[in-house]
Amino acid sequence: MPGIWVAPLQVCLARTLDDGGGTTRVIDHLVGITSSIHVPTSASATRTADLPLSHLEMPVDAPALLEFVNDTLVSIYPPEPRNKVASLSFIRTTKVVDT
Repeated sequence: MPGIWVAPLQVCLARTLDDGGGTTRVIDHLVGITSSIHVPTSASATRTADLPLSHLEMPVDAPALLEFVNDTLVSIYPPEPRNKVASLSFIRTTKVVDT
């Protein structure tokens, strides 16, 4: 969900909160759709998995998101030199899930 997906995701989540819903369920649904058409080894995989993590509610109850994050982590290790900064940032973000 890199780049152009940031604003639409924020609007969608804000509307969900306005309607009294939980953002984690919406994120999990969107990630489920995304993962069906997404290639975890692509260059944008890290950014695509990182964005939803920053909008999670705790506790995490998002199986599609957790599976997507796991697949992305497996595919980016060891990180290529051109993706090292994004990969390290993503790994720091995943500590939220671990905590």
